[in-house]
Amino acid sequence: MNELVVSGRRAPRNPAPHRRTTVRLIQVNPRSVLRAPHLGLENDHLRILQLVSQGCTMAQVARRMGMSDRTLRRKLRTICERVDVETPIEAVVWAVRRRIV
Repeated sequence: MNELVVSGRRAPRNPAPHRRTTVRLIQVNPRSVLRAPHLGLENDHLRILQLVSQGCTMAQVARRMGMSDRTLRRKLRTICERVDVETPIEAVVWAVRRRIV
């Protein structure tokens, strides 16, 4: 998948003609996103954010990840601390805005 990137953001479709913008084309592999390090988040953390963003309940996430509810809550607390947010939903929004999940 190809994507236009401008300074880490998506390139506007019709940039203003008077502005100078450096645009580069990069290759994006959607599967490699889970392997990329993001603020020290582990693959388990990224998978949890992905499942929550898909609408899974906490019980479903815990079951799919093969962990107890308490372990899931602890991991969610760790995620929230690392991305500096208050709630797991804010962490999911943070990840979606950065195109991590």
